[in-house]
Amino acid sequence: RSVRRVPAPYADALGKLLGGLIAVCACLGLSTAIPAIFESATTNWTDTLGEPQLAWLVIGVVLAPIAEERFFRGALFAQLFRNRRPLVAILGSALAFAVAHPVGVHMTIALCVGITLGYLRHMSGDWRLCAAVHAAINATAWLLS
Repeated sequence: RSVRRVPAPYADALGKLLGGLIAVCACLGLSTAIPAIFESATTNWTDTLGEPQLAWLVIGVVLAPIAEERFFRGALFAQLFRNRRPLVAILGSALAFAVAHPVGVHMTIALCVGITLGYLRHMSGDWRLCAAVHAAINATAWLLS
């Protein structure tokens, strides 16, 4: 009896999707755990930047953009782009990105950002550039808040 194997292109795509989902779940878990850890810690930088603020800065400006872009503009975009037009991949990944940010006006903003990042991904061919732009957007929002 032979074991039926998943064809290589599908196994690669499935691995990327699962990796992205794991990264997003890890960031969501860290977003809860890190502030709790920082609440009990005493450090020198608390006078200038409170622990929860630093935790959200690390998560929102570093970890979340990498995890989200790896999933949305990396794995999901590649899956949607395969055998379809670029517009399907751009809009599909942008809609999924917006649904993942369902808080009020953030969903509309996330859709616009998702379309922009999807276009950037299509033109550059690299999700890491999208992660850098996403991090810059989050850093700007954090600085202005």
